[in-house]
Amino acid sequence: MELHHEPPFTKKRCGKLAIWRNELELAHDFAMREGLTFELSATAYQVAKIIGPDVRIVIYPHRTKSTGNVSLRVRDENSKNPDRADDLMVAMDGLVPGFNTFSRHLSDAGIKRQRAAHQREAVRA
Repeated sequence: MELHHEPPFTKKRCGKLAIWRNELELAHDFAMREGLTFELSATAYQVAKIIGPDVRIVIYPHRTKSTGNVSLRVRDENSKNPDRADDLMVAMDGLVPGFNTFSRHLSDAGIKRQRAAHQREAVRA
């Protein structure tokens, strides 16, 4: 099956990834606004990628063991500009307020970068 990288993300157009239809449309629209490329992924344990000349962000499914809830998370995949990737991932986290969609599992270094990104955003506002 050929994956279609543009909405609508129906089962006929993107197969099993269609369960993430709303989230994929949000991520696609976000990537287009930022001037980046959005691609669905046929790779195991990945749903999609957002790619630019200096960033690569992977969107992947995550299941919470205690509740069984499933959401999408994002991670940097060796971006040339990790600060920009962090800024983009923080912005994606805000696309669905109050939910874990597009959140990240952060290491200590990731938490420090996220706090710095929030401070940069506060200074801009």
